Amino acid sequence: MRRGVTYFFAGAVMLLLWVCCSPYYGVTKGYRLPVAETTPPLDRDKFLAYIDTAAVDDWEGLWLLVGPDTHCFVAIERMNDMSHNVYYSHRIRMWSSISYTDNLLFEQGEVLGYLGQGLYEDTKNMTLQMGLIFKHEIYKGVIQLDKSRKHIIIDTGRDNIGDTGMRRIYPIRSVEERDYKVRYL
Repeated sequence: MRRGVTYFFAGAVMLLLWVCCSPYYGVTKGYRLPVAETTPPLDRDKFLAYIDTAAVDDWEGLWLLVGPDTHCFVAIERMNDMSHNVYYSHRIRMWSSISYTDNLLFEQGEVLGYLGQGLYEDTKNMTLQMGLIFKHEIYKGVIQLDKSRKHIIIDTGRDNIGDTGMRRIYPIRSVEERDYKVRYL
């Protein structure tokens, strides 16, 4: 009996420490993504010139984010950053300013989220600001490129939310191009 009580209290203390010390346990309204402060401003002309002249991977480019209440254009750019013990490979930025309900305003060039290294080649871990997928929640989950490399599939895990994902707007992949991980011009 005494051993069971000891294990119970030890488990309760561990749970209390995890809840109090975990940085991701509670998300407050003023939450900002980890490395957003170090981001240079987005120059749309330079970004498009980079897409046209550089060797870009399948994730980079201009995308249309389609959510249950959200339709906006976002730029996904390659980056390398290690922050909060997570390796971020891409940054998601707002292409043009847009405002939503509840006085929620996303400025042009604002960092909306990050893509992190996934388990497989065509998957990434995505973190998006509050209000883009779910009204009062940050989205954290796994996303996947479809076989055509023209769509990003976002699994929300909720049946009543409808279609959610991204559609590639630019660059358009040619029919002759193979599905390589990097597009060389």
